[in-house]
Amino acid sequence: MKRELALDHAAGRIDDKTYLAQIGVLREEATEVDSGERPGNAVAPAKIVAKLRALPETWAKATPSGRAELLHSI
Repeated sequence: MKRELALDHAAGRIDDKTYLAQIGVLREEATEVDSGERPGNAVAPAKIVAKLRALPETWAKATPSGRAELLHSI
């Protein structure tokens, strides 16, 4: 994305102000990804991994309707 943005800027398709604004957004997004921050109400990766690892035990303990609900949630 940065490359395409730089090429558009170099070719004169976008002005300096637009380039700097868009590159700022990209840098902020990269910082959020690097810091582990998640936008909105995203689920933490560790929580997802824990639930997947517990899946066999959860399945074994589930009732038929619980299993149906579990399948629909996957």
